[in-house]
Amino acid sequence: MFFSPFLATRYLRPKRSFVSIITIISILGVSLGVWALVVVVAVFTGYGEKIKSSILGFEPHIVITAGGVIREVGEVYEELLEVEEFESVTPFVQGRVIMDFDGLRNAPTIRGILPPTGAEFERLDGMIAEEVNPAFPDDPDQLIKKGTFDVSDPYSCVVGDSLAKGMGIEVGSRLLLYSPGDMQKILDAVCCATASRAVPRSASISSSCSGCCTSRHAIP
Repeated sequence: MFFSPFLATRYLRPKRSFVSIITIISILGVSLGVWALVVVVAVFTGYGEKIKSSILGFEPHIVITAGGVIREVGEVYEELLEVEEFESVTPFVQGRVIMDFDGLRNAPTIRGILPPTGAEFERLDGMIAEEVNPAFPDDPDQLIKKGTFDVSDPYSCVVGDSLAKGMGIEVGSRLLLYSPGDMQKILDAVCCATASRAVPRSASISSSCSGCCTSRHAIP
């Protein structure tokens, strides 16, 4: 007999009594160990799926870029639609902007996409954040969505939940966005206004103001 079966038989079937304390401890130890392992694996599997859906929910699995703007976007778009392995294809433009809301400013990344349809719209709309229903404050099954993923209006947008909470943005709020090209004009105007306050009233502001603004407020 091998050593492992001999040792198990020796302690599981003691000679002096029907059940020994060592047998009970052994069975309970193995049972608790297996139970803890099953619980940990189940929790981490669900947590991993939650993190995966949160990170990849709005991020595409594959991004095709040309290191800049794709000029022949129509041809590329049609070719990708013919690939059977792709469930959906969406051209987009992306960049950083300055967002102003109620005197608060931030520099988020904005992404312009075509309005999704069909299953893609349902998937994205299903990821909209939820809040407590005032009519059922204690019922977690009666949560209501904070808006919808309908971006058919060119002046509409979907804002991240954490950004919205940090700046107090609600559904229907009006946001003001500045593109990087507009920012240079704004900085030039601020520089000119600052220079006009520094010179005497009898003096005139020359064209050197723009040079001052460029050196002090150049965008990297």
